[in-house]
Amino acid sequence: MLKKKLLVVTLSMGLLVGGVFISNQRAFADEPGAKTGEHQGLEKKEKMSKEQRVEQISSKVSTYLGIPKAEVQKLAQDSKIGVKNVVLGAVIAKKTNQTLAQVIAEKDKLGHWKQVMTAHKLEWKDIHPEMKKIAPHFGKKLGFFKNPTMVYEVLSKYTGESTSTLKGLNEKYKVHPKGLMKASVLSKVSGKKLEDVLKLKTSDNKWKDVATKLNVDQQKLKEAKKELFTKLRAEKKQQKQEPEQKPKHPQGSNQ
Repeated sequence: MLKKKLLVVTLSMGLLVGGVFISNQRAFADEPGAKTGEHQGLEKKEKMSKEQRVEQISSKVSTYLGIPKAEVQKLAQDSKIGVKNVVLGAVIAKKTNQTLAQVIAEKDKLGHWKQVMTAHKLEWKDIHPEMKKIAPHFGKKLGFFKNPTMVYEVLSKYTGESTSTLKGLNEKYKVHPKGLMKASVLSKVSGKKLEDVLKLKTSDNKWKDVATKLNVDQQKLKEAKKELFTKLRAEKKQQKQEPEQKPKHPQGSNQ
């Protein structure tokens, strides 16, 4: 009788341990780090979506310039530039009556698209509308820059510099407003003067190289950037609401 009881207890313990082991396996499989078949499928879908986007842009650039799509894809691959750069290069090529290959080579030689545009006396206002014709979604992220006055006002509050000083620095160092924003963030985090930060940016380096040279804390950089964009969004939202908040005069009023 005692042996039977011991056997029952042993079997029960075995089932309990087995159940815990199986539960732990399931819990581990549900962790973000474990890639299930569903997760792998999603990754593949995202990858395909990106490839489809590149395919679509290449096709539009091909139509825009009247050249084979395969040529566009090869140039993008060989030069290792992103889709947005291909679109920008295509617009400059058309504006300057050059081939896309010539424009990309010129960009490699001069170091930055800004220098290419300056060499051909082109401004962003000449380029951006054409870029949107090829890829309309590129214009969605540039909402802040459609209103440079707003950007200067927000940057003035953020940096403590006057708007006239900011405009002067922008003209002196010939940076895009986005570049001025990056310089402002780096200035705030590093404690350096804005102009000293702008001096570090050349055609041979990138803003991340400037950040490395200034030895800024990445977490503080992230927080400072978030602070600036929060201010920009708030200002943009306020400007949108202002026309709606204008007092309406009651009917029959002579005011």
